[in-house]
Amino acid sequence: MKLSKRKYKLYITFKGLAVLLLLGSLLAIIKGFIPIEPTSNISHINKELGSNYLKILNTFLIIPIVEEWIFRKFIPEIFQDIVGRKKIIIFSNLLFSFLHFDWFFLSYFMNGLIYSWAYAKTNDLKIPIIIHSIWNINVYLISINLL
Repeated sequence: MKLSKRKYKLYITFKGLAVLLLLGSLLAIIKGFIPIEPTSNISHINKELGSNYLKILNTFLIIPIVEEWIFRKFIPEIFQDIVGRKKIIIFSNLLFSFLHFDWFFLSYFMNGLIYSWAYAKTNDLKIPIIIHSIWNINVYLISINLL
């Protein structure tokens, strides 16, 4: 049975979110065993958000759009002919993870790979943007103990 294009994109979106939730949980457990003070990236963002609706819109919508465009579309399309598709996806996601300025960059790298996978499967940048936005909302709600 072949899924319609819309149902396939929905399937990829849910599959990407499910993998993010499983992977995020596993990485959170691993991070809990590492005796290093957590970075302030998420806590800094949460403190900044408060009830500032412009910053909320920025964190949950604008930043995912910009990051997905840069790291899933722009960088790979420019450099894939030079270094190859797989290598540029790895490089782009390493850059994505390091630019989040978190010592535990592995979670950002893995997230980036999932966003890249979703984009590759659908060729629709909206899919990784949606996954990224929902993930940011999820992390925010968990970090302020709403979930």
